Amino acid sequence: MFNSFVLENRYYIHAQIGSGGNANVFLGYDSILNHQVAVKILKHKIDKNSEAYQQYLREIQTICAVSSKNIVKVYDVGIEQDHLFIIMDLVKGKSLRQFIQKRNTISLHENCDILFQICDALIKVHAFNIIHRDIKPQNIMLKNDGQVVLLDFGTAMINNTDATMTSEGNILGSPPYTDPKLFVDKKASIQSDIYSLGITMYELFSGKLPFFVSGNVKQTIYRQLHEKLPNIKTYNDSIPRKFVKIIYKACSLEIEDRYQTMMELKDDLIKAYKKYQKHHPRG
Repeated sequence: MFNSFVLENRYYIHAQIGSGGNANVFLGYDSILNHQVAVKILKHKIDKNSEAYQQYLREIQTICAVSSKNIVKVYDVGIEQDHLFIIMDLVKGKSLRQFIQKRNTISLHENCDILFQICDALIKVHAFNIIHRDIKPQNIMLKNDGQVVLLDFGTAMINNTDATMTSEGNILGSPPYTDPKLFVDKKASIQSDIYSLGITMYELFSGKLPFFVSGNVKQTIYRQLHEKLPNIKTYNDSIPRKFVKIIYKACSLEIEDRYQTMMELKDDLIKAYKKYQKHHPRG
């Protein structure tokens, strides 16, 4: 049975609604602003006087300043019993993970609509010098009106900092989607998000997650570093060639072979989609 609790005499926590490797997410109620919120509580402890926490505060302040319909609104941040918590907008809908799992047919029109919105969110985030670091279908919400919202800045890092990718020995992010170069030099970049989006695109178009070995993180990482991206046509032969090229470029092992900005990736997606539309207009 879940035991409710209160944070800072303001946020009333009613139920757990999600869990990941680094944090738990709860349904909460803001007694001052009188509305429901999502409350993310990181599992690892943090010293509020540490440099890491001060960096985290800077990150959250930056995210709060970002105004975009495609980025989750962050309201507050704090520490409770040495665990950092973030108060966010409660986004209702289904995750891209649920969308992929339940969908029976591939709609390129729908895929592109989703991807354009994700690109817009990341273009805005990168403009503020922030790297998300955990792009994956579970962190992308699809609202009932078709709006796409990027969630979870819990492992986001301000670009050009010396922050590492581990905390108390745990890998931040999700290995199947994580830039394999981070396992080597641990330095995040915009191309880290581009790689993660590339893997997400591969899964969106094919329904399959490449490199993933269930229950074996080390083998998953090894495959990312040493094996070629599996032929996506094996899973969905109807994917237009230009989209295949975009996915493979985004997922390149070498950083210099990937797109250098999210805008470049989106521009190629738009060109590929316009060409597809000529022969497959929306019905």
